[in-house]
Amino acid sequence: YILRKSFNGLLQIHDDYLDMDFNGRADLSKAVPEFRFDADIRRAALKNLNLTKEDIRISGKVKSDFSGAKPDDIAGTISLKDVLVFRDTISARVKYLNLDVLKTSGTKKEIKLNSDFAEAEMAGNFTLTNLPKALLAFGRYTFTKDYKDTTSIAQDFTADIRIFEPGNLTRIIHPEFRMIRNSHVVAGFSSNNHQLSLTASVPQLMFGSYDAKRIEVDAAFNKGSIDFKTVVDKVYNNDSLMLDTLSVTTRTQQNSDIRFDVSLADKKRYNYANVTAFVTPLVGKAVVR
Repeated sequence: YILRKSFNGLLQIHDDYLDMDFNGRADLSKAVPEFRFDADIRRAALKNLNLTKEDIRISGKVKSDFSGAKPDDIAGTISLKDVLVFRDTISARVKYLNLDVLKTSGTKKEIKLNSDFAEAEMAGNFTLTNLPKALLAFGRYTFTKDYKDTTSIAQDFTADIRIFEPGNLTRIIHPEFRMIRNSHVVAGFSSNNHQLSLTASVPQLMFGSYDAKRIEVDAAFNKGSIDFKTVVDKVYNNDSLMLDTLSVTTRTQQNSDIRFDVSLADKKRYNYANVTAFVTPLVGKAVVR
C-alpha cells in the first residue's frame, strides 16, 4: 500500500530495460527516509535507464536495511548476492557483497565492506561531498607556495583495503584495466593538519598491454613536506620485458624544492635512465628544472 509518501508491499516491474520484484518498505514521509526491502533484479539496462553512458547491464539480489536521503546521510546495511554485471561483451560476477555504514556522530562514520573479491574498512570524519575538495586543496597546499587552504569543513579518515581476485570487475570499471590481485592499501588523511600517508603492496597490475609486477609504495606528506618512494620490480609490454626495475623517490629539500629521482633499467641495459629533477613551488604554480 501507499500512504503519505510511504510504500509497503510487493512491486513487480516487467519492462525491456528493467525487470525486477521489490518486496518491502520505502518510507519517504520521515525526516530521514527509511528503506527496508528485498529486490530480485533480473535485468537492469543502466544506459537505457539513463543512469550511465556506458552499456552496463546488471542482475542480482539486493537486501537492504538503511536510512538516509543522500549518500552522505546513509546509515545501515546493503547486501548483494549473485550479481552479474555486463559492460558491452565483458561480464563479471559478484558472489556476495555486504556494505555496513555506521554513523557515530555528526559526519563521523565507519564503513565496512565484505565481499568475495575485496575487504575494506574506512573510518573518520568525512563526507563524499567535501572530501574531493579537501584532497584538491591538500594537493595545492603541498605543491604550490603560500597557498591558503580555505577548506571550512575538516575531513579526515583512515582506510585499510584488501583486494583479492576481482577478475573481470576491473574491466567493468575500464575495459583496459585487465588485472589487480592480492593487493593491500593502507591510507590516512587529515585536511586540518595537511597530512597524508599511504602504503601499498600490489603483486601485479595489468592495464592495456602493460603488466607491472611487485609494486611497493610508501608515502608520507606532512604540512607541505614530501617523502615518497615507489619501486616496481618488472614491467612488461605484451610478452616482452620492458623494464627490470623502476624506482621513483621524491623528497622535499631544505630550501623547500621538491627533488624527484627516477631510475629505470632492464638486465641488458637496452632501456636505462637515471633522471633527477627539481620542482620549485611558486604562488599558484610550480616550476620544473
